[in-house]
Amino acid sequence: MLSSTIDSLMTRKVIRVEPDCPVPDVLKKLHAYRISCVVVCEDNTPIGMISERDIVGLAYKLVSGREGIPQAARNLMSSSLITACVSDSLEDAIALIEKHHIRHLPVVEVDGSLAGLITQTDLIRAGLHAGA
Repeated sequence: MLSSTIDSLMTRKVIRVEPDCPVPDVLKKLHAYRISCVVVCEDNTPIGMISERDIVGLAYKLVSGREGIPQAARNLMSSSLITACVSDSLEDAIALIEKHHIRHLPVVEVDGSLAGLITQTDLIRAGLHAGA
């Protein structure tokens, strides 16, 4: 099993946007930073996430003529956000990822503010280093 902690494993530099951020700006950030998600925050508290899954869903709706481009991040984000706390164990975080079939897990401080993000890639890297 992995011996890392959430705190040592998570990515601290998380690209975040405000709920009113225009969707084209969100797409620019995803492309420019070569990342697979952005966290939508109000006052540094995560309220949603926009991931590649959300973009694929939007692309499908656009090409099928079902709807146009949403105006703001709040209209595109997945708002049923699952988070872990920095005080949680790494095993708890992995259990959340597996239970909810998610690839990105925002990590919050005790006060609810965004502390970082754990991704499947982080877990794979940690597993590879543990096996080395």
